[in-house]
Amino acid sequence: MTVYRVKLHDKASSESRIASVAADSKDEAVWICEQQEAGHVEFWLPGDEVGDLETKAAEGMLSGRDKARLQSHRQSKPYLIVKSKEGEK
Repeated sequence: MTVYRVKLHDKASSESRIASVAADSKDEAVWICEQQEAGHVEFWLPGDEVGDLETKAAEGMLSGRDKARLQSHRQSKPYLIVKSKEGEK
């Protein structure tokens, strides 16, 4: 298997992220990322947890993991794949 780096972008928020995916081909890596994006769109947190995370965010106390959870909760559509390439070996 090869590791591929896949860049995803959300035009509305101007946010991007890069995923590293182990796959047998570039097409498979893109497919895996598309499936992961579907999971982000369907991710949901209970209201009290969202409130706690938003409070931490306002105070600048949000960890990277919690920021990702809050972002996934807010994501209503998948990021688009804008580039994929074989990563470093």
